[in-house]
Amino acid sequence: MAIAPSALPADPVAPLTVARHNDFALPLRALPHTDEAAGWRPGDACARDAALREELLGRAAQVAAGAPVAMSVTGLVESHTWYVTAAAMSALLVHGALPPLDRLEVHDSAFGYVDGVALPCDGWTCPADPAALAQALHLHLEPLVEALSEHRARRPLWRSVGDRIGQAANWCAGAYGHDRAWALGGAVLDADTPFRGPAGFEVVDGAPFRRRTGCCLTHRCAGAELCPDCPTQVARERQAARRAARAA
Repeated sequence: MAIAPSALPADPVAPLTVARHNDFALPLRALPHTDEAAGWRPGDACARDAALREELLGRAAQVAAGAPVAMSVTGLVESHTWYVTAAAMSALLVHGALPPLDRLEVHDSAFGYVDGVALPCDGWTCPADPAALAQALHLHLEPLVEALSEHRARRPLWRSVGDRIGQAANWCAGAYGHDRAWALGGAVLDADTPFRGPAGFEVVDGAPFRRRTGCCLTHRCAGAELCPDCPTQVARERQAARRAARAA
């Protein structure tokens, strides 16, 4: 899949904050920070710093009391994957270029999960293609998966990575159009990486949808239910959950 490159503006990040889907715009900022940068850290810090990992897992555990640590670990991996992937996919769709994922920063929420991304304005690869994005995501996420594999096996963590890549593509589908975003997401998921998986994109009840290939374990929290896109749901339960979610 070829994406035509465009000339990069001095601040290539700002145009990525305009698009919205489900009334949500990506919480992006450009590096270097020009104001208070509390809560921001290098994107690879969680993989490198065992103390930081335990702190973030501790925050997540307080929110989901009684849930297995594997659920908190999955949340760390999935939130990081979603925000980084959504930002990088947006960059390809808008600019035909790829930001340097090895220099980005992420913001940690009070719950320990990533909730924002900061990208440098220089060092972008232009033009870039889905294969370059897949390789960059693999290199960026492999140390994090490896570091957290002491709490959950690598295979389900990589499935979670693939699922969040698919969900990022669905957000981009709503923000930039189904055809381009799904073609990009499908090509990334088809690359020869540990997160390789089926595309499976479709429109369900007017919204972009993709069935997950692995479970996020959130249903193990008190009072929680299976996600509508959970692979462990039977067909009737999936339909009922989607109807209930729409009616809520």
